[in-house]
Amino acid sequence: MDSLKMFKGYGKVEHEQHHLEDHCNPKPKPKFSKPFIATISIFAILFLTLTFAFALASILHHTKSQQQLLINLVESIRFVCNVTRFPSACLPAIPPSANIANRISDVQTWASMAMTDQETCLDGLEEVGDVATMEEMKKIMKRANEYTSNSLAIVANIHNLLQRFYMALH
Repeated sequence: MDSLKMFKGYGKVEHEQHHLEDHCNPKPKPKFSKPFIATISIFAILFLTLTFAFALASILHHTKSQQQLLINLVESIRFVCNVTRFPSACLPAIPPSANIANRISDVQTWASMAMTDQETCLDGLEEVGDVATMEEMKKIMKRANEYTSNSLAIVANIHNLLQRFYMALH
């Protein structure tokens, strides 16, 4: 009988010791959740695409009337979207009006940075080894990857677009 009590007591001490160790060394929690990172990435890509559209509209505004500008802008956006890998995702992502003008080199830098951030994010998830989370994030990031690819293609072809409309890059 005494030997049975000894084993019961031993288990309680062991359980309490593990319980105390868990409180002393809590597992570190990630600072940002994965959906939060994906949402920020998507907004960054949309911002870059919108910035390019605004810059293009600002350049065209200096030389054409409002009606001619609208016709040229729509034609330009269609032309630019046709050279991207995902033209069906390009046109709906660009709004019809614009007020902001930024330098093309800034847009290219931001688009490249967004692509690098996406790849780094997915590489970090691969290192964690959680296959289910990795597959879910790849699905979430697919649209952001399309927007990034479209933005880079647009920026890469901006000189051809401007030459087509006999304009110089300011």
